[in-house]
Amino acid sequence: MWAVDLGDEAPVPVALRNDVQTGDVQTYMRCQEEAGGMRRRGARRIAATTAALVPGGARGLRAANGIHAAEPRDGRTLVIFGSAAELRGWMAADRARPPVDLLARVHHYTSAR
Repeated sequence: MWAVDLGDEAPVPVALRNDVQTGDVQTYMRCQEEAGGMRRRGARRIAATTAALVPGGARGLRAANGIHAAEPRDGRTLVIFGSAAELRGWMAADRARPPVDLLARVHHYTSAR
């Protein structure tokens, strides 16, 4: 799992109806055509409603007096066209564990002497 800094460039919203963006195999080609057209017209980044989640399914968790579900929110898919060379990322987990090199980069707690 990675955390990635996508930068400040705002994505261009996809102008398709929501039922098309969240459709199935019947609307897939329409979405691909729209994305291709946006790219040809110069969009470097686009944002669409994610088809993978039900409405409200992108809710996170809150850590206040225990772990609780946060408010529902709709998922968004961000597409970046072209090279990802300018993006910076941080590995948050490798096989559900902190990355091997993390311990060398953190301050370790020591008890008072």
